[in-house]
Amino acid sequence: MNADVFNSKSLGAVALLLSLAATEVAAAPFAALLPTSRSVEVDTTATVFATIINPDDVTATNCAIEPASIQDADFFYQTTDPLTNAVTGTINTPVSIPAGGSQSFIIGMTPRSAFGPSNVQFAFFCGNTGASPVLEAINTLLLASSVNPTPDVVAVALTASGDGIANIPRDQQLGFMAVATTNVGSGGVITAQPRDLAGLDGSVFICETHPATGECLGDIATSVTNTQNSDDTRTYSIFMSSDTRVGLDPALRRVALEFLDESGTVRGRTGVAVAGGGPSALTHFTDNVADQVVQNTCVSCHTIGGDAENTGLVFVMDVVAGYQQTNLHAFHTYLKENNEDIGAFVQAATGANNAHPQAIAPGSIAEAALIEAAFLLATE
Repeated sequence: MNADVFNSKSLGAVALLLSLAATEVAAAPFAALLPTSRSVEVDTTATVFATIINPDDVTATNCAIEPASIQDADFFYQTTDPLTNAVTGTINTPVSIPAGGSQSFIIGMTPRSAFGPSNVQFAFFCGNTGASPVLEAINTLLLASSVNPTPDVVAVALTASGDGIANIPRDQQLGFMAVATTNVGSGGVITAQPRDLAGLDGSVFICETHPATGECLGDIATSVTNTQNSDDTRTYSIFMSSDTRVGLDPALRRVALEFLDESGTVRGRTGVAVAGGGPSALTHFTDNVADQVVQNTCVSCHTIGGDAENTGLVFVMDVVAGYQQTNLHAFHTYLKENNEDIGAFVQAATGANNAHPQAIAPGSIAEAALIEAAFLLATE
């Protein structure tokens, strides 16, 4: 092992267990790296930490790591203690991972020639499973090598939930992630620039923060540029919003933060998954259901004195102050009393079960609005 792996330029203690949507392929393991970008000189070892998770109910045997894409670089891997990151085991030796367990590793890449940032893929596999899916910027390494020293920004992102997912509040409120960095390379001018990889219907902004208080040191902007000396540490907050709801897909719907040198070359990156955003149940109900559906088609029967007064779903007319919130509460109460069965409710509203006259057309905008309202209520 190269002695440079654990010198003062090496990574600090890092442990990463990635929460992924459970889409298993032949009980393949899940894998993640941290950090996901390194820039080093030729013949200098770049180290990163990796975790392999065994999601199966049987022990995964002979689990190993290999480069899956070709680079002019030497490679090694070795197990570590996940609490201390101290090296354990034997270099380049497969291990078993118990059912539902995980194993941490250190990976080293020593470039033998200069090359620009290249996305190095790894095969994380076990003898009795398939290989982990390749997920860019999650278990791939953006590696660059140069003859002369360059900045090398090691970045770690944190979320409020602690699970690597930035949850965006509803009604145009801001979600956020915090990022801490150390430049373990040479000094230089660095631009920290967030990238929206989730297709948010909103904005992504950044500010550099005070490391002790977390307060922004300046106005939020689309990027932050500063001079970072070797061993400098910086902290940032990234804010994001979305007017439409973003479903959870940790592999694809992400916000990344890249650190670019003066030439625009990436010298560091990190990122988190994002989910949430969109309107609250009340906002959606007010904008799409309260008048368009309830007042137009429901309230003539589902009201005190109406034909459907005894169904348990009773709305008020729009002359009542706060009728939108009152009727949303009535809708929510009815759903809870009927086991949140929106399917049965929609069948009745569309006349599909022949027990209720058709109030809305199947496949209509009104039907979709009711289903969305029920979903928002169930997830608030």
